[in-house]
Amino acid sequence: MILRTLAPAAAQREQLSGRLSEKYRALASRLAAVPPAARGAELEQSTRQLDSLAAEARTLRNELDKERLRRLGKTSVRTSFWGNRTAEVRLPLVWGATALDNIFSDRLLPDGEPVNRIRLDACRNEYEPGQFVISSLDYRGPVRLKLNALAHETDPAAKLTELTANFVKEIYASQNTVGFYRNPKSPLLRPAPATFPDMLSNDDTTMLEPGRSQPVWLTVRVPAGAKPGLYRGRVEVQTMFGVQPLEVEMRVYDVALPEVPIFRLGTWGSARLLANLAGFAEQPGFRDPRYWTLFEKVLRNMKEHRAYNFGDPPLWEIRNNIRITDDGKGGVEIDYSTFDRFPEMLDKVYGKGNWRVMSADIPLDAPLYGRDGKVKYNPFGRIQDLRKRYWNFDDPEFNAFAVKVLRNLVRHLTEKGWIGQFQFIYRDEPDPVMFANGRHVYKHLQKIAPELVYMNTLTHTGLIEGYPDVDIVVPAWTANEGMDAAIRNATAAGRRAIVYNNFSSYLDRSLLCTRTMGAILYNLGCEGFNQWSWAWSWDKRSNPYQDAFVDGYGPGEGYLVYFDPYTTEITSSMRWEQLRETAEDFDAFKLYEKLGGDPRRYTGRLGRDMVNFETDPQRFMEVRREFLADLEKLAAGRKN
Repeated sequence: MILRTLAPAAAQREQLSGRLSEKYRALASRLAAVPPAARGAELEQSTRQLDSLAAEARTLRNELDKERLRRLGKTSVRTSFWGNRTAEVRLPLVWGATALDNIFSDRLLPDGEPVNRIRLDACRNEYEPGQFVISSLDYRGPVRLKLNALAHETDPAAKLTELTANFVKEIYASQNTVGFYRNPKSPLLRPAPATFPDMLSNDDTTMLEPGRSQPVWLTVRVPAGAKPGLYRGRVEVQTMFGVQPLEVEMRVYDVALPEVPIFRLGTWGSARLLANLAGFAEQPGFRDPRYWTLFEKVLRNMKEHRAYNFGDPPLWEIRNNIRITDDGKGGVEIDYSTFDRFPEMLDKVYGKGNWRVMSADIPLDAPLYGRDGKVKYNPFGRIQDLRKRYWNFDDPEFNAFAVKVLRNLVRHLTEKGWIGQFQFIYRDEPDPVMFANGRHVYKHLQKIAPELVYMNTLTHTGLIEGYPDVDIVVPAWTANEGMDAAIRNATAAGRRAIVYNNFSSYLDRSLLCTRTMGAILYNLGCEGFNQWSWAWSWDKRSNPYQDAFVDGYGPGEGYLVYFDPYTTEITSSMRWEQLRETAEDFDAFKLYEKLGGDPRRYTGRLGRDMVNFETDPQRFMEVRREFLADLEKLAAGRKN
């Protein structure tokens, strides 16, 4: 990463001014002297040296970029009220980037020569992101954006009109992601504490400061019925002293992604926690209508990103609203009035049958009441020992109770038409015997409803291989070769798998980590990807980007969307937008496979070269462009 920072200085070292040339040579010499230590105290010392050199390299790069900007910038004549010329003002420079570039505010120019154009490529029925940058040498003032429709090159009446643009704002992180999650071949983008570009602001105006850059995230929605071909248009950056245009070119390929995604993208966030933060209730009983308004807003945001709601809420969040009663006929009655509101909301947002899964932690530890209203069985009671009763299917009384609950639950889901939409999860209890007892739960469910989706957070290779009767295995993503092999063995045996962790959302990793996940998961044979935490909150009255999470995970994890507790507005992030690309790319690979192609011709290159793409994201786009052209060719052959 340091070498990339210094790349423009290295390319121009013979043309640098005396002061910059001296700085560059001294820095390059010190960098070459850092020993390539691999572990222990030597590694720590090398890391500290590299962090220090990285900071100096950024300072040198910023000075070099300012010198380059003076040569490249355009000026505008400033006039007085009476029309007299008063001064020349240097306008900001606008240059194109890719959606895979992490543009920090002190990065004023690209590594090479800036271009006044961005190119996008997409299938029909897809969102495609791009990015451009506004760099100021000495302009201080407001900046606004104007978006114009993109017109088809041979049919001007055909237009792409759904364009959105967001100013990218930096957020503060007090520490980088813990080291064992990082690929050692892929260095940090920037050592913390630092700010990182991530949040996509909904503001229509931003203030530009001298010597700083402002990245802008552009998204184009391509309708399913869009005419294939090349579209052109432009966006306009409006300043106090003039307008700077940026050309936009988009290729729409003659192939449409499925309306209902194949890929199962989800997160484990909770609108209940957002409701708490917004002050709806200290302990919401899910009776406050504002909660349901917020939950629907969350779901609609997820639908737009080809995602499903895995985790809001699992059944354990509403146990206090569930009453299980012995019906006196060998079965149980369960009050599902609260539970049903969640899948009913999913039906409303996605359409019945169009949503994939809703997680439910089976309430086997809920009390059982008799017809007289008295508690007959309570796993949390003082007399019973929780460790002996919870998940203990060797206990005949508990086993009988659990079977009654499972049969009632399956019957209810069948009557509602939700069978197969649900996945059942088991919380990671400290007691390892839970996994062994969990096997009995699977056994009962398979007898009662083999078409249901089952799931567990099996975090060890042995556990994955030890559950051959599990339809969906959800391992933690560890980038571990043993885990990868276990996943491949499971999927080769016909078992469906979803990778579960927040591997791709770290701020100290390139966006390539997210974008290449579609290829990596396809190579592993997985059908989905699930994130840990969903929302980051901010408090506009104090530090706008507080270093804390709604879901309680530590800094550096789960950066997906941002939530304003005062307006309950949801603001997207660069990584949340890229996760949609993970889902869309995966669906495109599956479509290519359906048409008779071998996606591994491309997924192998994309997944294997992730680290290299971090220093050359444009190369990633070229490989993807090659794949889309091949996909279009296969689709055309099928039509003919």
